[in-house]
Amino acid sequence: MIRVGTFAICTGCAIAIGGCLTIENNNLPAPATVPDAGTPETPETNNPADAGPEASTQGPLRRTGTYYATCLTELDRSDVDKAFSFLATTSFTRNTAGGDIEITLEALALVDGKPPTSSARSGIVGAPTPKFTGTTNAEGSFVATLADGQKATFPGAANPISGSDVELITGNGVQVGLSGRYVEEKFCARLTGRINQPAAARRNLDPEQNFCIFSRIAEGDPAPTVTREELTPANCPL
Repeated sequence: MIRVGTFAICTGCAIAIGGCLTIENNNLPAPATVPDAGTPETPETNNPADAGPEASTQGPLRRTGTYYATCLTELDRSDVDKAFSFLATTSFTRNTAGGDIEITLEALALVDGKPPTSSARSGIVGAPTPKFTGTTNAEGSFVATLADGQKATFPGAANPISGSDVELITGNGVQVGLSGRYVEEKFCARLTGRINQPAAARRNLDPEQNFCIFSRIAEGDPAPTVTREELTPANCPL
């Protein structure tokens, strides 16, 4: 038996003669300690910021968010003071093709005839729209529409142009919908549908003239600043 440090080894010859050779060596290094690898991390499931459109569908499996939506329409594109304002709730669920998206709009009342300066829920007027639902591709491009037979209505208190109630319907070859490229912090979408009310404005919305900027907020934040130049086709890729 040969003993090295705290280990003893018997050789064949030593066993044959019934003897052991002991070698003391107290200067050998102690065995290395292997660090504990711990529990593997689980992917987060809420709200990391995106780097840009190309990263819009990466990250957590499901995200929800609240946005302030500024929508400038062809009814009057002269100034952002003519834009409709909404609180929007979104839900995005990632999948292998891109993801599923849902958007709900709630109209915000005007203040002295102009868009509100706050995102407080106390400013909401009327009922929320039905959910706009759709899918995104891997780059975040999406089309989200109301289901057949559903419509979107907004009270006159939220209409900065005429003060009349607005009703958007699916018909005459168009669907009530939003199309754009989803990015978590801020994105643009084109509004489609047919204006049914007010009757004097009845028409199909042209997606080249009707845009909504969605800016992520926390409830009660000041209304974000949006310029007219942002509400253009060049800033609203599909």
